[in-house]
Amino acid sequence: MDLIFEYVTSVIKMDETDYADKKSVRQHNRLADRIRAIACEIDHMNPTIKRSFYELLSHENETVRIWVAHHILEVMNYDNMCRGKALKIISCVADKNDGINSLGNKMWLEKWLQEHPLDRELL
Repeated sequence: MDLIFEYVTSVIKMDETDYADKKSVRQHNRLADRIRAIACEIDHMNPTIKRSFYELLSHENETVRIWVAHHILEVMNYDNMCRGKALKIISCVADKNDGINSLGNKMWLEKWLQEHPLDRELL
């Protein structure tokens, strides 16, 4: 299966998680591990599709965009232009103040910028 297609379909499936159901949460966690592994695999073994992965930052699904942004920063190697776009996507979600997703991304962003102070210039 195409790695980008698997990544996107897995993220969309994760968006359907029923957090009151342990089985659904376990599936979500397995998928989260898998999409992280896909991002690492693309970065290390499939550099020819890194551009296509980066283009997912413009995907119509916000959940896809936010996962891609996190993976670009956390486990992949991209130039500052790409990293800046990823940071801006996370910042936009953090600034929405519309619930737990915004709060989690706000906390993540604050911690990230403390640990990577030069990334402030990319925002």
